[in-house]
Amino acid sequence: MAAHLGWDQFPPKQMAEYVKRWENGDVSAPDVRHQIMIAGAFGMSVKEMFGDVARVISDLSGIRGSVDLPYYDSAEDDVKERRKFLAWLAALAAGTVVLPRSVLDIIAVVKDQNPDVLRRITADDVANLRAATELFQAWGHKMGGGLYRHAMIGQLGWAVHQLDMGVLASSELRSEWQSAAARLAVIAGFNCHDSGHEQQGRGLMALGYRLSAEADDRAVRANSLSCMVRQAVHIGRPETALDMARHGLELSDEATPITRAVLHAVKARAYGRMGDMKGVDREVGLAEEEYARIVPDDREREPWLYFFNEAEMYGDTGTAWRMLAWYHPGHGAQGQRAVREAGSRLSLAADGYGAEFARSRAMCHLMAAGVYLRGRDPDAAVAVSKGEPLAVRTSGIHSVRVEGYVWDLQKVARPFTRRPDVQEMVNSLAIAT
Repeated sequence: MAAHLGWDQFPPKQMAEYVKRWENGDVSAPDVRHQIMIAGAFGMSVKEMFGDVARVISDLSGIRGSVDLPYYDSAEDDVKERRKFLAWLAALAAGTVVLPRSVLDIIAVVKDQNPDVLRRITADDVANLRAATELFQAWGHKMGGGLYRHAMIGQLGWAVHQLDMGVLASSELRSEWQSAAARLAVIAGFNCHDSGHEQQGRGLMALGYRLSAEADDRAVRANSLSCMVRQAVHIGRPETALDMARHGLELSDEATPITRAVLHAVKARAYGRMGDMKGVDREVGLAEEEYARIVPDDREREPWLYFFNEAEMYGDTGTAWRMLAWYHPGHGAQGQRAVREAGSRLSLAADGYGAEFARSRAMCHLMAAGVYLRGRDPDAAVAVSKGEPLAVRTSGIHSVRVEGYVWDLQKVARPFTRRPDVQEMVNSLAIAT
């Protein structure tokens, strides 16, 4: 069949395994080449099985003028649209399609400002771009994305401008520059999400996905997808998030256990938002297994994931359980377990974060207190805020996500405001925000 379809480079065993994975639901949106293989295996045309892929790849007329990514708007509630979106992502990575003009306009360099253009990209230039990216990432972790979003976008626009201008560089350094710019795009995009600019953030993370594909950096590409998954779950698109998490895991074969642990943890979030307790349990377990495999060399290979430590692991897995307990509150032992897992993991995460991760620390404390109140356990909620008040922990952080968790907590605290300790917690948060 491979020879008949013109894909002799795919061994029959590999094709059979891929088809089996697709049948089992492990791969929901294969790339264009595999769509042809899978459709042929079932004696169907690509259009019959996946929709009009040729249109998915080449017809961009439907998304001109849009500020969002192609097919994303309707992907959550339509399996075919989700397949189109994932096929578009695969085509974006392959260079068959380009990003919408609206995304590129976000980072457009104003030529009247005479932006500096490097004579040649050197190893020092790459190191400096990475250092700037790390600084922006540290600022976001500490104070949120609201203050620095424009600075990140400006730096990203300049970095991409060097590529557009065809600045001289060896092939190796050009790839390293693309990879560094990809990391910056993902961080800028995620901080746009953190400050409430969802479509802008999604577009910039897709730009990071594209740049990392050009650099043939599968680890950064998988990381960009993990950030898109976090965003998708947060805004209520768990089905789309699940597909992207699966795609990220497909790309993680060359990555370290750090990347795979991250992807399993965010995949657990998607299952939590969907109300699938077994899925949460399974993916949290897989994330913990991968985390246990991490060795010091892995940290050196993927330095941009330096933040994924034990506290972050507790935070990510606790957030998955919180999604389940918050959006699908259960009764009896299962409901109690979801609340207990979420509250204890989030509390451990908050206690483990240092001052340099003030945003994550604040969110975990707020989510822990909120989920305990949601589970009608005000004593546990108040215990979370003992020591340093929650109002102090949220002070100085410019994050729409933090504000959202404050509102969530205030809402579930209403039935308990006759308790002076709960009322004090609510009042202090109202003053702080």
